Amino acid sequence: MQAFLRKPCAQHRAGRLQEAECVYRRAVHPPPDDADRRYGSPPPRCRGARAVNSTPDDADRLHLLGIVLGQTGRPAEAATMIRRSLELRPGHGEAWRNLGVALAAGGDTGAAISAYRRAVACGDGLPALLGLAVLLAKARNFEEAIAVFRRAIDLKPDCAEACAGLGAALAENGQYDPAVAALRQAIELKPGDAGAQANLGLALRQLGRLTEAIETLCAAIALKSDFAPAYQALGATLRQARAAHRAIPILRRAL
Repeated sequence: MQAFLRKPCAQHRAGRLQEAECVYRRAVHPPPDDADRRYGSPPPRCRGARAVNSTPDDADRLHLLGIVLGQTGRPAEAATMIRRSLELRPGHGEAWRNLGVALAAGGDTGAAISAYRRAVACGDGLPALLGLAVLLAKARNFEEAIAVFRRAIDLKPDCAEACAGLGAALAENGQYDPAVAALRQAIELKPGDAGAQANLGLALRQLGRLTEAIETLCAAIALKSDFAPAYQALGATLRQARAAHRAIPILRRAL
């Protein structure tokens, strides 16, 4: 039983999410006359079958059910299930993080940030720090986002995602020189990151280093040929540099 409780069921691992939802709903096994009120009405395909395990660990199963609901585009239901899981196990950092994912998907950024803070406090580590930092930046709380990204880098110095996020947040906060350094580190760790390349190009443009900015934005387009923001930034940089003619061979190579 413990092997099942601590990780997704076989259907979930195989990506068969509808089947996984049925397994988790059956495993929770509420009293029949109270099931709809407590856990939401299960889909018709899940009704009428034998329950899996007669003494389930509700915290794990509710958490896993919430993950599946989130993965199938039902963030409000996902949040409800994960909250019920947390009522049973309030110190479960991963569940707090997944609650944050569900709340963010549902558009409640403030509540999602609070959930991620709880995940960090419960020791969820790097995933919680990254999620919190991204949401803080989305909420335009750049100072705290920068601090949290730096905590993530302290925890894992070779984390390309944290370096890229730090660079983007620094640039948004007007700190272009350290942004360039962080973004270069991110690209060194993950050369194929078109977003980091584009953000580096934008930061270089703000510093007036237009030739470098043009080359970097072309590199972003070479990595992702349909990257519209990079094209827009390149066009603006070329106009600023009065060097549109120089872009033609570069763009031909990039495309």
